[in-house]
Amino acid sequence: MSITGTPASYLGALTRVAMHESGGNPRAINLWDSNAKAGHPSKGLMQTIDSTFNAYKLPGLGDIWNPVANAVAAIRYMNARYGSISNVPGVRSAKYVGYKNGGRKRGNDPVLVGENGPELADLPDGTQIHNTNKTQELLKQQKGNISINFSPVINIKIDGGTGTTESNIDRAVRAALERAFKDFIPIINSGVAY
Repeated sequence: MSITGTPASYLGALTRVAMHESGGNPRAINLWDSNAKAGHPSKGLMQTIDSTFNAYKLPGLGDIWNPVANAVAAIRYMNARYGSISNVPGVRSAKYVGYKNGGRKRGNDPVLVGENGPELADLPDGTQIHNTNKTQELLKQQKGNISINFSPVINIKIDGGTGTTESNIDRAVRAALERAFKDFIPIINSGVAY
């Protein structure tokens, strides 16, 4: 995820994709679907076909069976095809249960929260997690006293050559900010964030 600049909040979604696609097996190969029948079986952790893997792999990550290389290519493909991991059909339609009805966190391990996609929360034992209705009620009571921070982390890899002009770097940063803001917009458009 860090290689592609993917926020930690997508860990649950990417895990769900990997488990759905390969059961978490980086050596998985699909020999029965339409891709396989066409001579292009899906391979590896995220089940990419050779042509997709080759189009989205990064230098030094050219082994489709390597789970990191396979995940990097798959993440880059998902972002290119759907604009964001949160828009991938299997991710978007998934029903997350977790703490959606609220509850009290037990233990010190991070938990996944969020009804419109996974959000990793590293909270102390006993922390109260409120459901959507209670959260909206609390936010409305705090109108004007809520602070929302938008602090995306953008990683830029500069390899040199003709693609590293200032304007190309500027375009890459702007595109990354737009993708991050697109994921952030539902939060501020929820009707309870002011």
